Amino acid sequence: MPPPIPKIFFGGVVPHIQVSRQTGMVTIWKYVPILGIKRKTIIIPFSEFIPYLHHLVTPTGTGAGWNVILAHKDSRRISFGAIGMANLKSRGDALAFWDFLQRYMDVEQPLPDSPVFETVRHHDPTTKAYDGTVGRPAKYWKRMTKAQIDRRSDEMAMYIERLANGEDLPPFEFDYEAMLTPHEQKQRKRAKKNSDA
Repeated sequence: MPPPIPKIFFGGVVPHIQVSRQTGMVTIWKYVPILGIKRKTIIIPFSEFIPYLHHLVTPTGTGAGWNVILAHKDSRRISFGAIGMANLKSRGDALAFWDFLQRYMDVEQPLPDSPVFETVRHHDPTTKAYDGTVGRPAKYWKRMTKAQIDRRSDEMAMYIERLANGEDLPPFEFDYEAMLTPHEQKQRKRAKKNSDA
């Protein structure tokens, strides 16, 4: 069958879950198997979900990665996991995903600094205020070359593994100065000079 046909039959073109920072709610759509017809919609506060760390094992007994499962406190039938949202290869990845999800849902904290949120950071008031305070360029990730993104990803992965191994580390530092254009650097120096005077 052509690729779109199975998606229509098995519900691939319809949403399954939505985690909303604005409302603090998780929306789960349930569908009739095979037909993909919407059966019911469940809307529950994110705060009512309990996270479980799950080590995936293949039928041969080898490790196949990790999953973070969020089950509702009153019904385990209402749950969702990281599978399909993130590829968690290690315990550290799983813990980082849980931290990412919590920070995304906490409106008192800025959005996690990820390429996923690059184009919407200015729409969130908390994030906009934070970015102004720390001097984060609006196109921090977009200005990076592939080599720079790979290097930053490797640094973050090593940081996550060190945290997962129990090291007590300061918060991860982003080098925003490195991604400023020469014009922005001059503006920043001028603004700093005026504030010092």
